[in-house]
Amino acid sequence: MQIDAEQFDRIVATVMSGRGGPYREGEPAITASEAELIVAIAQLAMAADEVEDPDEAALFDAVVARVYATARLDTAPPTLAPLADGAARLELVQTHAAQLRGTPAAALAYALAFAIVIADLELAPPESELLEALRTGLGLEEDAADEIATAVASIATPAE
Repeated sequence: MQIDAEQFDRIVATVMSGRGGPYREGEPAITASEAELIVAIAQLAMAADEVEDPDEAALFDAVVARVYATARLDTAPPTLAPLADGAARLELVQTHAAQLRGTPAAALAYALAFAIVIADLELAPPESELLEALRTGLGLEEDAADEIATAVASIATPAE
């Protein structure tokens, strides 16, 4: 699965609408610090199943570029080393998520992590655990997370 620029913009508008974002007209939809947290969460999501999947990696690269562009960051995203310890990965996800809790960017972080873990069209148990840790860390209710996941799947899935 890939998400092009138009689909990404639709995801941003859909998941942040009604959650207090995007912020103000003419300003970036997310701040620089939110972008960095979203990218870090996305990278942890990509590594959740400890399988190097080319579809997940390609989507991650596209997401990073679009998140940085959305935040109007013209710096290169950091290269993050993979975290092999599953428990440490979940703890780090919750730490990052807590910093986005209550912001419109929380929904976007969940949406993009969800898109990355399903890029290979499989949801492995460690990926489900990561999404649950992310959901609770972000303070999203189950219904809200399900709504976000449904929206992302609908936008990212091409019409037949």
